[in-house]
Amino acid sequence: MRDTTTVGWLRDLEPFWEEWEDVEEQEAGGNRFTRGLLLSDETDSGILFLDPGDVDGSGEWAAYSLFCWRAEPPTRFASFTALMEHLYAEFHQMRKPAGETRDAWDAEVERARVAALAGDVDAADEVLERAEDFGRERATVLRAQILLLSRNWYEAGTLLGRLLHPSFLPTGFLTDPLFTEELLPYLFDDHLRGARQAGCPCSKAR
Repeated sequence: MRDTTTVGWLRDLEPFWEEWEDVEEQEAGGNRFTRGLLLSDETDSGILFLDPGDVDGSGEWAAYSLFCWRAEPPTRFASFTALMEHLYAEFHQMRKPAGETRDAWDAEVERARVAALAGDVDAADEVLERAEDFGRERATVLRAQILLLSRNWYEAGTLLGRLLHPSFLPTGFLTDPLFTEELLPYLFDDHLRGARQAGCPCSKAR
């Protein structure tokens, strides 16, 4: 991040980023790139900046992150604080460092599990979804279970697909009884349903 002596306007420091702006987003007072205040230091993969032309009722400037490797438009945040909170969670999701933050979210996940068993599913899901942002794999497993029990097949399948991706797969997950006895039967049944819809001969297997 730049300090107070190096922060400056995006149009002056790294004007080439304006190529990412949609032509339809052009405004009389410029756009978020021509107005933007650059926060991030020199990098070839992305930028963080504030837009003084996008201010909320509290006087907070909207913040943006843009990284080439994501191949998507700039991500908007309501404030600089919201951007920093997102980056903090993302750091924990990617690195999973030991410490108070990890332990605190693991405790929140356990409390959410107890709440779900007590019937407060919505509150539990909200906590688990936030814990996922911090890379807590157990939260993803529990959310998948809740969604399956709620017969929310599509979203449950999306979460299971994420769990089974090689870059995410928790150590020992494929041999865990939770997977082999609870989740694997669903995946097998889901595969057969898809095969039947496609008219595949394997769908007749018993």
